[in-house]
Amino acid sequence: MINLANKIGVLQDEKEFIVVIHGTFYGPFKNEEIGRIQDLFDEEVLRK
Repeated sequence: MINLANKIGVLQDEKEFIVVIHGTFYGPFKNEEIGRIQDLFDEEVLRK
């Protein structure tokens, strides 16, 4: 299991958020799309 906790950041305001994984920015997503973060994690882990 890879510990990604220290390699992930989230920038959020009241309407949308951007996810930063290993220095790569994903987004912006609308706040109601929060479930898409799991897809990003899955893609990142599979690429490593």
